[in-house]
This record gives sequence, structure tokens and C-alpha cells, in this order.
Amino acid sequence: MTYFYNYSCNPYQMKKQSTLLLIFILCIIWCQAQYDNDHFSKLKIAVSGGYAYRLGKKPSGDQYYKNISHGPVFTSDLTWFWNQKNGAGIHYSYFTTSGTSNNLGVNSNINIQFIGPVYRVQSISANEKWQVTSGIGLGYMSYTDKGWINFGMPGSSTIKGASLGSLIEAGVDYKIVKGLSAGINLNLHAGYLSRINHNGSSIKLDSKNRESLSRIEGAGGLRYSF
Repeated sequence: MTYFYNYSCNPYQMKKQSTLLLIFILCIIWCQAQYDNDHFSKLKIAVSGGYAYRLGKKPSGDQYYKNISHGPVFTSDLTWFWNQKNGAGIHYSYFTTSGTSNNLGVNSNINIQFIGPVYRVQSISANEKWQVTSGIGLGYMSYTDKGWINFGMPGSSTIKGASLGSLIEAGVDYKIVKGLSAGINLNLHAGYLSRINHNGSSIKLDSKNRESLSRIEGAGGLRYSF
């Protein structure tokens, strides 16, 4: 059953890639120059929309797997900066995708959500027009797939699961007017499911068939600071 829905992933490879990216982001944070200014915005609210691509090894041979590998994403952020450079907040991301295969006899409507605390670092240009941010975080990732199966015992199918996930992000904002900016972000989410719930039945997935929740996403939107 799970073969038709999951992305098989290599946990060691995924962990290695995430570790390297985390080290890279931490180096950027460490190298960022501090800009002293007592008058800075302490609270920032950001809303963005964009597109995401799911990572992990995908079975080949059917367009269905390609269809459920990408889709739109919506993100929102709330950050409190206690000084010019450092802040903490919460990040929420909602990703959705769908796919149908007549060959496999399956239809999927998938959404993956992430919510969790984030530590952020910002660097503001001398003219205060540009702002570079980066952040890392951990949070709760949920997976839901509502669809149908049309073979064996046909009928509706609901798959759910949850996992601890991680986030690495980087972004650039440009101030339009005081308090209002436009920005873009590149985010990397990492996580996978080792157990799922299918129509009320709990199923443990072996290491070769874990459901990858990892994805990379690009989004742009508005930021309000005050």
C-alpha cells in the first residue's frame, strides 16, 4: 500500500546534506557584520507565497510521482528582535500537492505543514534599505494524504503522520517605505515519517520506505515591522 504513496529516502544522505547546509548557514551567521543602531524595529510580521519541490528518491515509471513532488507553498512568520542583530520567533509553512495515476489506480491530495520556533539573525545595510536574514529552527511536521485507491479493496484512503522537522532559511528584504518591505526567502525543510496511520491503522515503515517530508521552497511577499 505505502509503495504508491511514499518517497523512499536515504536517512544518512539526508542527514549529511542537512548537516552541511546547517554548517554553511552558521558560517554566514558568524561572518555577518554587526551594525549598531539603537533605533530598530523589534517586531516583524512576514507573509509569503511561492513554490516548493519535495526532496528524496522517487520511484520511476509513472508521472504520478513527479506530480506529487512539487506544488504551491504559503508561509508566515512572526519574529521579535531583542537587539539589532538577534531575534527569535515562530515559522509556519503549508505545502500542498496532488496527483492521479490510472496505471497505479491511485489519487492523492497531499498537504505537509511545519510549525515551530526559529532563531534568526539579521544584517541591515548602512542606508537601511536592504536587510539580509538567516535562521535555523526545529518544529512539528504533519503529513496528510486524502484520496482513493482503485485496486484490491477500492475506496477512499486517508494517510496521516507526524515527525520532528528542521528548518534552515535565508532571505533578503528591501524597504519600500518605513515599516513595510518586500522580500524573498529560500527555505529548506527536513524530516521523514517512520510510521503512518492509514484509515485508522498504524503502520511502521522500514528504513527503505520512509516517507520523506523534506523539501526546498522559494517564496516572496511582504514584511511589516514596528
